[in-house]
Amino acid sequence: MNPKQMMDPKEIKKTIREQAHANRKAQPDKDALSEVICQKFSGQAEFAAARCVMAYIDVRTEVRTRHYLPKLLEHARPDAPLVALAFECQIFPEIPTQPHDIFMDKIITERTIYLGKGRSGP
Repeated sequence: MNPKQMMDPKEIKKTIREQAHANRKAQPDKDALSEVICQKFSGQAEFAAARCVMAYIDVRTEVRTRHYLPKLLEHARPDAPLVALAFECQIFPEIPTQPHDIFMDKIITERTIYLGKGRSGP
């Protein structure tokens, strides 16, 4: 990566996404870790109190919804918690942000539950 690319938040985020994808692809025991993550998610008070839970799933050749998801999240009810599920190997100490980014209230991994910035942003 050249110095200009290192300063460009889009390029930095692209590199981080690529690394997260590689980390996720190399992650052993995905099924067992996914079970732990899902159990943590279903044990949250917000999940127990929810009348409706929406999930984002975009795999292989299915309809690509990733570009539509931010628009949906922008208009989510203010009292609806935004929770991301991830493997710990996808967590990075710092990710550059842009005005269009939507921040999660929580990120749940197999190791811990991170409290996010929520919609208040950076």
